[in-house]
Amino acid sequence: MSEAAASRDVVLVVDDVPSSLGALCSELEAEGYTVLVAPDGEAALAQIDWPCPMRSCSMR
Repeated sequence: MSEAAASRDVVLVVDDVPSSLGALCSELEAEGYTVLVAPDGEAALAQIDWPCPMRSCSMR
């Protein structure tokens, strides 16, 4: 991983509706974020290195 990529903020997007992910991930990547995707909460938790700073939001 390059130094520039390593310094980017990482966002983990969790959604069980794949069609919802495309536009959101594209927008985040365009803003310079590294985007990780998980289809559910269990998969999301498996991707997290603990302890980690975390913020969450839910869009319903």
